[in-house]
Amino acid sequence: MSGKKVIVVTGATGAQGGSVVRFLLEDGTFSVRGVTRNANSDKAKELAAKGVEVVTANLHDIESVKKAFTGAYGVFGVTNFWDPNEGGSEKEIAQGKNLVDAAKATGISHFVWSTLDNTAPIHAVHWDSKAQVDDYLKASGVPRTSLYTAFYYENFATFFKLAKNADGGLEANWPPVMLSDGPLGMYAVEDTGAWVLEAFKNPTEWVGKDIRVIAEVVTPRAAAKTLSDILGKPVKLAEVNEEAFESTKDIPQLKELYYNNKWFYHNKGSPNRDPEQTRKIYPKVQSFETWAKAHINELVPQ
Repeated sequence: MSGKKVIVVTGATGAQGGSVVRFLLEDGTFSVRGVTRNANSDKAKELAAKGVEVVTANLHDIESVKKAFTGAYGVFGVTNFWDPNEGGSEKEIAQGKNLVDAAKATGISHFVWSTLDNTAPIHAVHWDSKAQVDDYLKASGVPRTSLYTAFYYENFATFFKLAKNADGGLEANWPPVMLSDGPLGMYAVEDTGAWVLEAFKNPTEWVGKDIRVIAEVVTPRAAAKTLSDILGKPVKLAEVNEEAFESTKDIPQLKELYYNNKWFYHNKGSPNRDPEQTRKIYPKVQSFETWAKAHINELVPQ
């Protein structure tokens, strides 16, 4: 039996949780217990093969969460507003509060919570739900570090991939929820574990504190130019002006992204983020260009 302290990672097969698992394993200071809903999934089996103790829990079932947390030193907590089955504001808040209550009940020494800001007066729902849990965590007395994240570069490999036009040329024909010159604070979600690892390794520095991650502020126009430079061919940007952007607040499937980006614009792309702190903790933080070069095949249609 390892004598190492155990860190429980929720969402261990997801984007943030997967990064946290990777950084913890590479560092080796802690044993890693990964929480998933399905221990038989391919991703869960891959984690087990790497030495992760894979356990199942339903974040709506606090007893299963307590069981997953028992005997652990620390917890990385994350919830997924966008989950088609378990997402939405009410469910996310309930899940987050269950994580906090389970951490308190099992005597967790350090809870790192992946969060976002309260967005009044804009009211981006998926930010506000995480912020509400963050307030609940701070009031709970559980030793905590709050990790504030930003817009993922990885969104350009999913929601905002390039497209080919009829002539075979490349277009950044992205949904009009992004102003062409609208500033968005970004980072590579695959780097998330760097800041979480720092918090767990230096609790006297980070318990009771916030880590506010941002790598750089990027506009869609700048992103398209960067991709064009990397590819060595033109990437035509579909222009989005204020009128087109504002029209998306009435489109159900785009409404939340509209308010998300409106909040970034309200804060000139950096809503209370700290680039100096970000780089001091993790000097190898990736720029959009560095990340895009490494992932270019994922960003263009094949």
